[in-house]
Amino acid sequence: MQNVSRRSALKGLGASVVTVGLAGCTGGESTETSGSDDGEDPIVIGTNYPLTGGLAEAGIDARAGVELFVNEINQQGGIDGRQVELVHKDAPNAGAGVTNVEELATEDDVDAIVGSYSSSISAASTEASTRYGVIYWETNAFSPTISEPGYQNVYHPNARTTNYGEEGGAIMENIVAPGLSEDIADLDVAVLWENGAFGSSTSEEMDGYSDSLGFNIVESISYPAFEITDFSSQIEQLRIVEPDVLYHSGYDNDTQLFWSQAADLDLYIPATIGNGTAYVNTSFRDAVSEKTSRGIINVDQPHFNANPNWSPGVQNILSMYMEQFGGFPNTQLMNTSYSMMQVFAEAASVAESFEPGPFQEAVLSLDMEIGSLANGWGAKFNEEYNRNEAIVVQGTQWQPDTYSDDIFKPDQTDGSLEVFSIYPESSRLSFIEVQDIPSPDYT
Repeated sequence: MQNVSRRSALKGLGASVVTVGLAGCTGGESTETSGSDDGEDPIVIGTNYPLTGGLAEAGIDARAGVELFVNEINQQGGIDGRQVELVHKDAPNAGAGVTNVEELATEDDVDAIVGSYSSSISAASTEASTRYGVIYWETNAFSPTISEPGYQNVYHPNARTTNYGEEGGAIMENIVAPGLSEDIADLDVAVLWENGAFGSSTSEEMDGYSDSLGFNIVESISYPAFEITDFSSQIEQLRIVEPDVLYHSGYDNDTQLFWSQAADLDLYIPATIGNGTAYVNTSFRDAVSEKTSRGIINVDQPHFNANPNWSPGVQNILSMYMEQFGGFPNTQLMNTSYSMMQVFAEAASVAESFEPGPFQEAVLSLDMEIGSLANGWGAKFNEEYNRNEAIVVQGTQWQPDTYSDDIFKPDQTDGSLEVFSIYPESSRLSFIEVQDIPSPDYT
């Protein structure tokens, strides 16, 4: 059944007022509005992020990027004179995500839904959205299972595990192997992965890159991310194979538990490549110690301490965030969700309606080159799966912050660990080099 409402007719929307959103701070105004000054109905967007439970820290930061963008675009006049109104829902798990989609589509009469951070939540929510013909715009999750069914109403503007696997393989070849003074063909790699949509897809990608690049996968271990309470058996498996590199995909709680136990049980691994926000949260560093975090590399969406020529708008996003929310963010996720909303607004500005066919036509017409968006990405979608192909993910590393000219915390120069971009080289700040490969002994 299609959701055809009074808000579905966006006839004549023009692109003239939609910008790439790099204007100044918007302050702390609410993102909810009652409509534009000329009386037109607002564009109503539902948000579907985990705001409670184990994924809350990431979900709140991801939603913050949407709020920052909506504040800014509304101050600029909205989308072709129509203000944007947000209706917030909490999706701590897949079941709640599905319920939220049903309510947003039938009770709140939204034009579109944005979410979700977690791939498992997103996969269930996007499937539910097809029953109502409502646009689902996935800003932060990245398992291909989200868009593999090819639903006309589902869009995947964010990075996917194919991007992560490619970058992880390049980092293995160009940074880790030289840092360990090894040829990549001699590297023994262990893959550790949570057994949901996110972890299983990243492990499959690494299997493929093992074949093409020639490193050896000596162990592949899965586990239930939201159920595991003890990693001692997995740690013993890793101790037996003695990997040079650990390639890990997990969520916050399980990643922190693994590394806390690894240090306590004297499991030393010379180099680590993580995947996703669990490895760059400040809560990770605080939970497992700076000693353990130091030198860990992560493949993820663009962070703050990157070359401004590579990510031209993240410094402005940081300024807006700090003004609206009163402190430093715990993750970089608002960079991605803000940038993905830039793309959404560009499509909405030319779409004839929010019905699946016309909106898809508008999305497929976009051709924004890499570097156009705040986080450094662009927008060019394929028709089969509505996936954005203009994406380059980033490799980052925990390093001591002794710099007064970095972006994230320029006033902090005491050597506390912060995240810095290291790959590709063009994404680095000019004074950043790779450090701590092999990792210092954290056991």
